[in-house]
Amino acid sequence: MTTSSNSPAAAGPRLLLLSSGVREHDWACERLGDDAWLITCSGEESLLADALADMKLRWGVPDRVVPLDGRSIPLAALLRVSLGLPAVQADTVLSRDLRQTHQRAVAAGLRTVQLLDRAELEDWDFRTAVFAKPVQRGAAPARRLTSSYDLTDLDPDVDMLFEEWVVAPVCHVEGIAVDGRIAAARLFYYVGPGAGRVTVTNKVALDRLTEAAGDVVAGLDLPDGAFHIELFDLPTNPMLLDVVVPLAPVEERSLNKNCVASRAPQRVRATVAPGALRFTAA
Repeated sequence: MTTSSNSPAAAGPRLLLLSSGVREHDWACERLGDDAWLITCSGEESLLADALADMKLRWGVPDRVVPLDGRSIPLAALLRVSLGLPAVQADTVLSRDLRQTHQRAVAAGLRTVQLLDRAELEDWDFRTAVFAKPVQRGAAPARRLTSSYDLTDLDPDVDMLFEEWVVAPVCHVEGIAVDGRIAAARLFYYVGPGAGRVTVTNKVALDRLTEAAGDVVAGLDLPDGAFHIELFDLPTNPMLLDVVVPLAPVEERSLNKNCVASRAPQRVRATVAPGALRFTAA
């Protein structure tokens, strides 16, 4: 059920959306309407049990449990077992390795950026800039290279990928994948560092970019949950720049947050004491 940022979602599976509160996810619940219930929780099991009981009483039992950030992934796995829902296949989850993600995109037949070998850059005239990214996300800053001198500034101990820079607007697609399709999404044009972003409002562009994002979700078999896709908005056929999905943290850190059962227009709030993420079926 692919939807644009201003189109209502068609009826589909009932989704329990889980958020740790690191980012605001009310937009997703509002976009999905009666098909979704959002619980934001990062702590105490009694509060979570109360939120689940309230959900069952006022809304019912979900067909899917969908984590919206990395900290919610362990809880989603526990809830799926408790509710008798299918588990997410681990082999469908993207890794932090950009090269592997690019290889999967190429194998899926997606139109994506072309990677350059470092040896090819020795003869590159740099009339077209090159973008350098670490293979392991976060290992080093991404850099836009405009001359051969910029190559000497790169850390020789960090494995880098090099992309030919494409001159086109960059669209960021934030959404939720369910069963390999887009359940809800909102689209923005990236303006630049520190300049923010602007909502995509042109209907033709919305349809074109949403369809391209849907191809990425299906082609890469993204797991149920949040995703972030970046596309070059080329008029003939958008090109995939990058795709990111939340990954479960290596070490779960406790937070002092609220537990919020959200179902517009009603909310239930309770203070959560710091503590490890844990869950006992209600």
